[in-house]
Amino acid sequence: MKSLNFTALNFETATPEHNSICQIGIVIVQQGIISKKYSFLVKPPHNQFFYHNIKVHKIEPFMTENAPSFKEVWFEVSKYFINQHIVCHNASFDLIKLEETLNFYNIQIPAYSHS
Repeated sequence: MKSLNFTALNFETATPEHNSICQIGIVIVQQGIISKKYSFLVKPPHNQFFYHNIKVHKIEPFMTENAPSFKEVWFEVSKYFINQHIVCHNASFDLIKLEETLNFYNIQIPAYSHS
């Protein structure tokens, strides 16, 4: 059996803005086995939320008002992205959110592959 190593990624957003990530979900798979799972609440810019987004994921402003910013969380989780294979249920959504949020915080987009 071929070794399977990848990072599974999911974002929730607070508004339609690409940089409004309010939750990060990460699962690390090494040799086909889940080795780590992470879920972080993230304070989006200005802690602003839209009703429609809350309705989808049930995350509300009071839940993120004291959460770290994406920039603070990124330094904890970036090692799971750099030169990794990223897998997403909806890559066109999650990867644009990742890249636009990194751009918003002036953080270099890491090299990664995806599917």
